[in-house]
Formats: sequence, structure tokens, C-alpha cells
Amino acid sequence: MNPNLIKALICIILTFAAYTLAVRKVSKEKKLEVLQLLLLWLAFCGNTAGAGFLKLVLGDGSGFLYSLRGICIIISIVILFVHAIWGTALMLIPDDKSRRIFLRDTKLVWKIWIVILVMGIALHFLK
Repeated sequence: MNPNLIKALICIILTFAAYTLAVRKVSKEKKLEVLQLLLLWLAFCGNTAGAGFLKLVLGDGSGFLYSLRGICIIISIVILFVHAIWGTALMLIPDDKSRRIFLRDTKLVWKIWIVILVMGIALHFLK
């Protein structure tokens, strides 16, 4: 098996674990703490690194970024980035209304990310 594929899989598994743990803790505790924010950023970094390793596996001429699978990966990275930025903004500039919306919508954002992730994986096997 290609070493970069193994690295990509490890990154994706760690991303899933970090993001899921962050969302579960935020939902359970009904507040955003520094640990959850760090997990959101770790998930973003893991997803980005995993995408980079996948690009190395597929090669430059694969049309990776322009395929439906590539678009799913880009969307998943953007979702994680926006979620982490949103959490960071709430930590830096506390706002009760924004915090309530963040707490309410965190699970929804996670579910959308899961659907995009599963679509990307499924597209790999359907090619």
C-alpha cells in the first residue's frame, strides 16, 4: 500500500475523532472551551493534511481538484475552517446570541461535514 495513502487515512481518522469529540463535548456541556476549540483546529489541520496526502497519491495529472471527489474534500476543509474560525471569534469576542447559535448549530455543521466526507469516500469506490 502506498505510504501516502496510509498517512491520508490516518489523518482522516484523526480528523473524524477530533471533530466528533469536539462537537460531542460542546453539545454535552453547552459551552465552548479552549480544549474543544483546539480540537476544531486539529480537525481542520488533519483534514487539510489528509487531502494533501491524497493529492500525492493521485498525482498532479489526476484532475483531483476538479473532480466531484476533490470538490467534496475542498468543501469539507472549508466547513472545518469556518467552524474553527467561528469558535475562535466566539472565544475572542464573547457574544451571547452568537454563542447560542454556535451551540445550536454545531451538530448540524458536523452532520453536513459527515455527509460530505462519506460522499467523498463513496465516490472513490464508485469511480
